[in-house]
Amino acid sequence: GVNGTMISNCYQSHGYQSIMIRDVNMKCCVDWLMMLSKIKFTDVVIYYSGHGTTIEQDQQRKVQKRFKKKVGIDTLKFVDDEEIDSAYVFYDYEEHRSELLCDDIVTQLMLSFVTSPFVISDCCHSGTIIDNNEEFFAHHHKLQYMSACMDDQYALQNHTNGLFTNYICDYFET
Repeated sequence: GVNGTMISNCYQSHGYQSIMIRDVNMKCCVDWLMMLSKIKFTDVVIYYSGHGTTIEQDQQRKVQKRFKKKVGIDTLKFVDDEEIDSAYVFYDYEEHRSELLCDDIVTQLMLSFVTSPFVISDCCHSGTIIDNNEEFFAHHHKLQYMSACMDDQYALQNHTNGLFTNYICDYFET
């Protein structure tokens, strides 16, 4: 809602095109990323505002299995390189449950269609939601990433939106 609108308006006020997707579940988010993968971009800013969490390694495999079943993508490679990993949290209103989109999935989908992605995450536990895995970034060294906090921290909010988002928009106004 409010965070996405603020960021979208900031970018548009500086001449950039902006597409904003609101209240999406995990499948919708992945569908958008897959659709974008058919178009090769040079520079793209992907902004996520919502909930973030950490998941332990044994839970990661369950999340990955559920992802493959729900979304139907078997070509993604999952890396069990961390005891605790970060994930975006989506809520599926049809199934009335939360869904996790782990960093391996986000990273691979983005790198499939963007040469120089710039990712902004305004959510808790977002420090390495885009992994620093050498295998993924061997050919994508132009990735840039900003997060609201470290993996073991919570993102701060004011009354209406994320404090991190406020600072980004303040930067645009200067």
